[in-house]
Amino acid sequence: MPRSQAENDLNPVDDFISKLDHPLKELVIQLRGLILNTEPNLTEKVKWNAPSFCYNGDDRVTMNLSKKDQVLLIFHLGAKGGDEKNLETLVLDPDKSLEWLSSNRALMRFRSIADLKTREVALKNNIKGWLKASA
Repeated sequence: MPRSQAENDLNPVDDFISKLDHPLKELVIQLRGLILNTEPNLTEKVKWNAPSFCYNGDDRVTMNLSKKDQVLLIFHLGAKGGDEKNLETLVLDPDKSLEWLSSNRALMRFRSIADLKTREVALKNNIKGWLKASA
């Protein structure tokens, strides 16, 4: 059966989210909007079966939707890993909301929309700091 024009006009992330079966789908939608509104030069795609955000063509922030009770937001340097910058010392995180997996890979966990609202400022600051430090 042919797809409608509206379905053909969806970008890959819109299409992915429209088909997403996840208990925290609304959280995914709100996280996506907040991330895209934080930095106008971000682009998006689907990576690791989740929305992913690129800065200057390089992967920088990717959602992880493997858990049903939370959405993980992974801050990273893309597939190539970038250079060996110690981003842990370059990204200001006064709220201590980043969980550092290595010196250049971190994550934030969100369990609900209320959780996102509470930490919205910290998330925006972490995104801006990550993009600046990893450029």
